[in-house]
Amino acid sequence: AVGSPLRGASSAQIAVMQQFNALLAENWQGFADGFVDLSQCNPGLGLTSGWGSGTPNLFFSDTIHFNDAGYSAIGAAVAKALAPMLV
Repeated sequence: AVGSPLRGASSAQIAVMQQFNALLAENWQGFADGFVDLSQCNPGLGLTSGWGSGTPNLFFSDTIHFNDAGYSAIGAAVAKALAPMLV
């Protein structure tokens, strides 16, 4: 996708990234106290659904960098994941 960190990536490379992301999601308990899958919290933040898609409310016009609303969505997802650990 133009304007995406996936720009120039082959389908094989994208498949490896998706496999790696799946491994993280399946195995985080072995190395972390929590895990936030941003694509599950807000579909516009996902690897293939957000970056490069030009989700206007979460990204600057370059479709790569988050704007304030994008960082707010990330912050909300991380805060939700941290809340149970802080009680």
